[in-house]
Amino acid sequence: MTISSNYAKSGKIESIKLTAFLPDGVSGPEQVKIVSLEELEKSKNSAGELEVDLSDWKERGLYLSNIELTYNDLERDLSAEQSNAPELRIYGTSDWFDDLTAKMTVTPQHELMQDQAKFASVAFHVDRPGLSVNTHIYYNDQKESTRAASGNTDGNETIFGVPYDRDFLLRAEFANETISVLDDTQIIAKVPYEKQEKHELVSIPRNCEFIRI
Repeated sequence: MTISSNYAKSGKIESIKLTAFLPDGVSGPEQVKIVSLEELEKSKNSAGELEVDLSDWKERGLYLSNIELTYNDLERDLSAEQSNAPELRIYGTSDWFDDLTAKMTVTPQHELMQDQAKFASVAFHVDRPGLSVNTHIYYNDQKESTRAASGNTDGNETIFGVPYDRDFLLRAEFANETISVLDDTQIIAKVPYEKQEKHELVSIPRNCEFIRI
């Protein structure tokens, strides 16, 4: 976590309190770091920015959940255009899916300003990776057809009648149609068929299962 080098223009920071989520299935006391401005200023980076090292939390599987900046004094008329509003930057890895909403609340401490709290939020979205599978059967320029199959992702399966002792071509297409990467994916394609008296009916699932290993 980094606070831009113009932090002093916004006022006097007293301390920063960080709170973390515990890993899934782990119970225990709340994980908290409280760092003073004096401590942070001892370890500025080359750009004059304040940095908070959270690598130990990462190693323990903890996730940053809350950041609380306490100011002794906050200057007036702060804005990005005037370069006197500090930036708080958080660096991490998108190892979750769907939405993660970051909420910000500014709460004045003066008793006459308790009703003037300000709120803002931003949502980070990570698409779920999705393996799509489609199959096609080719025989003598004839057209394939489909039938309902509730066990498949798209609710259909490809079917085609092939005469005995004839060559045909089965083509399966696999794709990841989202921006997120599918890691360590093993694809297992099963080719079932149904035997009938005078011909064989080949039934191919349009969507195959995939196993992550």
